[in-house]
Amino acid sequence: MPTIGLYPGTFDSIHSGHIAFAKTAQSQFNLDAVYFLPEETPRYKQHVTPVDKRIRAISEALSSSTALSVLKLDSTTFTISGTLPEIERRFPGHRFALLVGSDVALGIVQWENLERMLPSYHLIVGLRGETAEPEIHEALGAMNAGIRKSLKISFIKTVHAHVSSSSIKH
Repeated sequence: MPTIGLYPGTFDSIHSGHIAFAKTAQSQFNLDAVYFLPEETPRYKQHVTPVDKRIRAISEALSSSTALSVLKLDSTTFTISGTLPEIERRFPGHRFALLVGSDVALGIVQWENLERMLPSYHLIVGLRGETAEPEIHEALGAMNAGIRKSLKISFIKTVHAHVSSSSIKH
């Protein structure tokens, strides 16, 4: 059964850290494809570049890779109850991995409907900055024990883990 990596985020601006993480996840976990899912209305961020412009920039940055591409969704913000049914309709018969940075992974226990996603999705975390695996495992400890037991989680650290969109824009 084919496996697709889903990489939601703002990607304002797309940078080498995003691409290195996606490429590493794709090759290390034999993902058939990784789709960047730029959010039109990202949480906790204001004054972002319009989504169509970010999609063009992502497409251009990924043009040399056949396994990485960008996908515009109907949902404007990535949510489990809104986005995942759309993805699953577009890709019937596929398995999925969710790619997130460690900053996002630290807050994932607060996501609504987490119990719908985690038992069947492989969570691949890109370690960023000073965040380490034990810190993420500690944060995930707040999850329901049944969900935590079924969680498949993996970690990746690339040489570009220090790069951030905010450092590029300013």
